[in-house]
Amino acid sequence: MYFGVNPKTMKLIVFLTSILLLQSCVMYYNTNDLRSNLDGNLDQIDENFKGIESDYAKKTEAYLSLKEQIVDVSAEPFASIMDKKSALDHSYKELKDKGAALTRYKADFETLAKGKEQFRSNEDEWEKWSEIKKNFKNTGENISSIADEYSKRSNKLAEALSDGSFKMIDPDKFNATIDGNLTRLSEYALKMNKHINTRKEELKKRHESNEINDSVNQVKSDIIKEMENKLFSLRSILKRIYMTKSSLNLSNAKNNKIWVGTNTKSNDLLQKVEELIRKVENIDKELISLTNKLNEP
Repeated sequence: MYFGVNPKTMKLIVFLTSILLLQSCVMYYNTNDLRSNLDGNLDQIDENFKGIESDYAKKTEAYLSLKEQIVDVSAEPFASIMDKKSALDHSYKELKDKGAALTRYKADFETLAKGKEQFRSNEDEWEKWSEIKKNFKNTGENISSIADEYSKRSNKLAEALSDGSFKMIDPDKFNATIDGNLTRLSEYALKMNKHINTRKEELKKRHESNEINDSVNQVKSDIIKEMENKLFSLRSILKRIYMTKSSLNLSNAKNNKIWVGTNTKSNDLLQKVEELIRKVENIDKELISLTNKLNEP
């Protein structure tokens, strides 16, 4: 999932470098030159803002995906993540507002420039144009500063989402791993059951043929009985793993990713799966130990 790619800082200080012409002590701007200058700045701002929008969309998607799976949003560490997202939202809104302001200033210019080829210093429109130019330049510089702050806040949110408190599980990979383990363990249980039945039959024949006395037969029979009990427990655990996996999938049916970690809805279920897997590993060790005892004279 996208977290750490940083948006480029927008360097949007606006330079209105239109040609200022002098004619008989009357200064004037060519209207088309001014229009081209403003359009060029707006195009550059729009191009840079695309990177911000992409970053914001991906950060928001990750944040909302996590929030949906949090039990208590007021508890840490999610509460801090929520604060960082709010700060990012604020910077993003400021950028959108400033961008809208630039569009309005351009519209003001077009209204003022309608039907005019030039802005002359001896006309009323000169002061109005000067005000538009000042507002456009100041807003562009503000956008550059806000973009720097956005970048810092985006990094902080990325760090918070990736600091290890939470992690994402791909449901398909998770299911494939669990299903693979269940298949392997089921096959192991079948082989172990066959092994136990074979050893039980062998023990019966040896006892009937007086190869072993009653005492040895009883000891080995007890071992086989314990192995059967362990195998029964193993099968029960396999069913519980399957049911827990199904519950985890059901609780995340609408999610492409499963978030786990402190205070997540899936955390208890995942921990339960991990605990059951540990029990299976212990039973496997116990069955090996019992088999070794059964092989003793």
